[in-house]
Amino acid sequence: MIEPIPQTKLPQPDKLGVFLIDKPTNFSSHDVVNQVRRLTGVHRVDHTGTLS
Repeated sequence: MIEPIPQTKLPQPDKLGVFLIDKPTNFSSHDVVNQVRRLTGVHRVDHTGTLS
């Protein structure tokens, strides 16, 4: 039986979302993720694939 994830570990609904970003050629994917983290104040930020 699969144990449900405790509610305290789920992200808050006001912190969920998707950004569509046209990455500049002189930025790495890591740079873009760090920029989004800094601008939003959200630590759990990632990308779903290559941003190249």
